[in-house]
Formats: sequence, structure tokens, C-alpha cells
Amino acid sequence: MRIALRLLAGIASLACAQGQSAVANVARSAHFRYDESAGTCRDGAGNTGYDETTLSALIPSHDGECVSFTKSALTSLNDLGDFVSFEGWNLRGADLGSATLMYTRLLDADLSGADLGELRHFYYCLRGRVDRYTQLPAELTATGDAIDAGDSCP
Repeated sequence: MRIALRLLAGIASLACAQGQSAVANVARSAHFRYDESAGTCRDGAGNTGYDETTLSALIPSHDGECVSFTKSALTSLNDLGDFVSFEGWNLRGADLGSATLMYTRLLDADLSGADLGELRHFYYCLRGRVDRYTQLPAELTATGDAIDAGDSCP
């Protein structure tokens, strides 16, 4: 029996070749967790890597730990056009290399080990925790274990 797994907008649908299907509501199935001692994302077997998800799954959970925005084709936390604020997000170990912070306030975020090295940003606010593994764009600097940057902070 051939089973195809399809993830669309946070709903996992198992479709069997014989026409049977089962639907389950999942916010996000995290396989990788941030390893503070190594500064990488690892699964239960010790393999390094990233999870993939959708923006619709990230918003209610606030949990983007070890999510690759590049692999997930997430280019922005804001596709609404109006200013949005996100507070208390877990983005530990996340790969935000292809993301854009535009008209977005990301407040009290845990960015430990996150790769923001190529992050594009304008009309934004970025406040949160960082660690020695966090990669920031050259124009942004952290003070100790915190970052407080942006032109649109409250």
C-alpha cells in the first residue's frame, strides 16, 4: 500500500492508494530541537537538520524552533500588509536566512542559535534573547545575550 503524506496549512492528510484517507489536525510536528551546547538543531538520533512548516502553523503555536524558513519557503512573517506584532516566539536554532522582517514587531523572542545573517529588514522591531551561536546581519549588534533593534519599536 502506498501512502503519501501531504502537509497543507497545518492539516496532515494521509492518502492511501486505495482511496482511503485519514485527516489529523497538527499544529507542527517538531523533529529537531536546539542543542545549546553545540549551537545546532538535532533530532532524537543526534542528526542535525531543520523542520519545515507553514506560516499558518507557526502563528498559533509561536514555536519556530529549528524551522528552516528557506526550506519552508517562508519569506516573511507578515503577508498581511499591515503592521503585526508577535510576542514570545521560540525561534531557537531557526534558519531565517531567506526571511524579511517588514512591518513586523518580533518582541521577547528567543533567537538563541538562530541564523539571521542574511535577514532583510525595514519598518521592524526585533527584541529578544541571543546566544553565542546566533548569527546576526552585519548592521545589527547584540548587547550581551539580548538584541534590541529596529526603527518601529514601541
